[in-house]
Amino acid sequence: MHWKTLQKMLMHPEPPGYRQRKLRPQQKLALYQERLEQIMK
Repeated sequence: MHWKTLQKMLMHPEPPGYRQRKLRPQQKLALYQERLEQIMK
């Protein structure tokens, strides 16, 4: 275990949670999402 990880664990009573550093790229199926939802209905 890295010492920075241990330091964070000792500083917070609960895990601080996941923080995303960068925005995720658009999903590949985003262009088809509306049509896929229609098909599933």
